Amino acid sequence: MNLSLDELDSVSGGTELSLDGLKEAAGLVKDTYTVKAGDSLHSIAEKFGISTEILFVMNMPVIIKAANEHGQTFLNPVKYADTLFPGTVLQLPVKDSRSNSSLC
Repeated sequence: MNLSLDELDSVSGGTELSLDGLKEAAGLVKDTYTVKAGDSLHSIAEKFGISTEILFVMNMPVIIKAANEHGQTFLNPVKYADTLFPGTVLQLPVKDSRSNSSLC
């Protein structure tokens, strides 16, 4: 369920909220990027001037799901950071216009 910040006040108990919906409602997702052949988290993060770690943490569920769909399973979640597949859509954080840092 995706809600705006105004709608969050009226959510009743037992309502399931997705993290994606909350990030969007909080204005933390600016855009998306579709992974291309040869991309790495580092190259994508560098291209958009964001932290590789933030990019990974924001997109960990999507990255793990894509890897699992391609038969890749790791016990250590950090191993997934090296496993990107073309077509995977990653969320990009909002940049703080007052500094060079991401807000999330």
